[in-house]
This record gives sequence, structure tokens and C-alpha cells, in this order.
Amino acid sequence: MGTPMSQQSLAITRPDRSHSARPIVSKVHDVPSQKVSADLPVFSLFSAGQRGRDDIERFIDQQFFESYGARHSEYMPWLIALSQQGRLSTCAGVAFAVDKNPLFLERYLPLSVEMLMSERFGVAITRGQIAEVGNLAGSSFCGEHIGSSRLFYIVLASVLQELGIQWMVFTATGPLLRSLQRLGLSHSVLGDADESFLDEAERDRWGSYYEYQPRVVAAPLSSANESIRQRALFASIKQYYAGSIAVMTDQLAAYAVPGGRLAQ
Repeated sequence: MGTPMSQQSLAITRPDRSHSARPIVSKVHDVPSQKVSADLPVFSLFSAGQRGRDDIERFIDQQFFESYGARHSEYMPWLIALSQQGRLSTCAGVAFAVDKNPLFLERYLPLSVEMLMSERFGVAITRGQIAEVGNLAGSSFCGEHIGSSRLFYIVLASVLQELGIQWMVFTATGPLLRSLQRLGLSHSVLGDADESFLDEAERDRWGSYYEYQPRVVAAPLSSANESIRQRALFASIKQYYAGSIAVMTDQLAAYAVPGGRLAQ
């Protein structure tokens, strides 16, 4: 599978006290759609080698080291970053199963992810319907910055669904799963992310991550969409960021999966 520190890694860090105490999403909710405010959060999408991506990778490295003493060295093909007033607060990576075979988290599974999910859920699932989410780093999923985590969740889920993705898979520790449950996302555990699948050198580079008992998880995007649709605040945020969602969707559709093979 290649180099160590994972594409599916999820880092949750202590909140940065320099952030505003007011939830970021409340700023989105308060601002009319016609008004552009410089202090609103901004999303950016980065492909491998793109200018500015080095800053995102360094941010991921820092968050993983502070959280687990981990030494990160592998990144997903696409990174989505959330920043406010020029300061990066949260990021996540995306890999499409149809393009990356195997996904990083498949090392933990007895079968390919689509075969295991098809057996588990009793329906035919293809790799074109699956995206792995990882490299998730930042303070927003700790709870104190729940506004930022809501915003990131809404936009990321919306982009994936617009692309025709039906399932996102990831590894997560208990705190992250509880945070996602509060946001209304249903999920199913596919198995444990067991460090025994790594060689000794890789385990050392993970630091204390495996002490938090991460699990491999699958979540239907239909659940995410429903949680957004049913909550007025979530729906208004999605509407406000419709332009950003459309731009990132178009970029990924054009470059991430040539030939339009998603959701097939």
C-alpha cells in the first residue's frame, strides 16, 4: 500500500483559543446572501502539486503531531480546506474508490470495500459510488468549534452527493463518531482499524493514534442530505455556499475522475 501515515487519518486537536468564541456558522446565518463579507469562512480545493497545497499538508502534519505524536507523510489526492480571514482552521482529503484501488483503509478489511459493503447492506455497491474521506485535521470537531464542523460537514457532504457519490468511508475514533452523530449522520462500523495490519515502522509513525481504537466506518450520503434538509440552519448554510459547492463539484468532476466514471 505504500508509505505510512494514512489517507484515512483523522486528527482532532485542542481548540485554538485565538478563534472567535462565536460559532462560525452563526455568521453565515446572519449575513444576507447578497452580501460578501471578508470574515466569512472560505473553502478551497487543492489537487496534488497545486500551488498552496504545501501549506495544507503542513497543517495536517502539525495537527497529527500535536494530537498523537504522529509523523504524517501521506496525503489524499484532493484536499479541501476551510479558512477564515486567511487562517486555515479545518481540512479534509478525498479519494475516489474508482480511481484509487485499494483505498488506504482497505488494508484493514477482509474484502474490498465495495464487496464488504454489498454483503453487509444487502445491495449491490460499486466502487464508483464510494469516496474515502481522510486527512481530516483541525480543532472544529472537538465540540467547542461546533459551528465550523457543521459548516465543513454540510459543504463536504453536498459536494460528494452532487458528484453522485452515495457512500463515504473513513476511519474514526469515538470522539469524531459522536460529533458526526450530533450532526445527524448515520453510520455503520465495517471493522476495527487494527494496527496489526501495519509493519513496525508504520506503527511507530502513528504515535498514539491506535490507542484511541479507531474504526472503519461507512456512512450513506443520503443520511447526510436528509440531516441537512431537515434542519433550517443547515439548509440555509448549504444555500449560502451553493456557489462554492458548485465550483468544487465542477473541478472534481472535470479532473478527479476523467471519463465520468463516478457512481457507475
